[in-house]
Amino acid sequence: MSQGETASRYALQRAENDVATAVARLYVLAQRASTQIASRQADVALFERLLKVAQDEFTAGTGTRLDVAQATVQLDRAKQAVLIAQNDQRTALLALLNAIGADESSDVVLVDPLPAAPPVLPVDSALRAAQQQRPELKEVVAREKEASLGVSAARARRMPSVAFDFEGDYSGNHTNDLLWTRRVAATLGMPLFHADINAAVARARADLHDREIERTQRERDVEQDVRRAVLSLENANARVAVATENARVAEEALTVAQDRRAAGYGTPVEVDRAQDSYLPLRGDHLLTAGGEGDPSPRDAGRGCREAAGEGRP
Repeated sequence: MSQGETASRYALQRAENDVATAVARLYVLAQRASTQIASRQADVALFERLLKVAQDEFTAGTGTRLDVAQATVQLDRAKQAVLIAQNDQRTALLALLNAIGADESSDVVLVDPLPAAPPVLPVDSALRAAQQQRPELKEVVAREKEASLGVSAARARRMPSVAFDFEGDYSGNHTNDLLWTRRVAATLGMPLFHADINAAVARARADLHDREIERTQRERDVEQDVRRAVLSLENANARVAVATENARVAEEALTVAQDRRAAGYGTPVEVDRAQDSYLPLRGDHLLTAGGEGDPSPRDAGRGCREAAGEGRP
């Protein structure tokens, strides 16, 4: 009974960790959407300046109407991207409010920025920490101990039993002639022909074997999760570094193209090409920083509800 209670407590901790993980992922998605909004607004400011430059050149006779039209189209696309980013942010915030059980009509202000990526732990250290802290491993160990105690209890029924009985009373016709009677008995029981005992022992052994298999498989699953998480973190850090460097180089190229055009040496084509190179690279930088392959806010919220136990029989 004690081991079963302990296993249930670890199962509760596991469910709480799953809920916390889902909520944290939704918080990261909301922070990522806020960053995308800021980036898209910076794009709008950039294209507004480029449109002003194109209009001034057209007025001065050094530009063409096509340059103004292209700058206008780029500005409209940037504004549309801002609307899409704002919609993504609202969706992420609604999923976050739903996951934490708050009123979905509440206003949410994210004040805590995401911390810097932690250093990658060695695989051996991460495995040791997981083996000591993961509640699912503690739960399966407690279940195995419970099954082992069940085998011991089933085997104990084979042991002989000894009983001692004592009974005494007074009997007589009158109170002055009562006689004391007593009986003492000792019994010894030997379970010789109890087939259900062997069946109970066999069932307990089978249950113990199942728990041992479950513990081994759970340990392998945890090891796989840890190794995959370490590889994913290393890959993500490397991709963020590469994307950041690419965005910096593209930004410098865009600045050089704008300076050349402002000085009269460049052409609008150079600026357009630099813009086309810079914007996707900055988008890749935001995507890798936020975590490529993250689920949508709706999927993450559904995972949080499932971890909390909603929709289960």
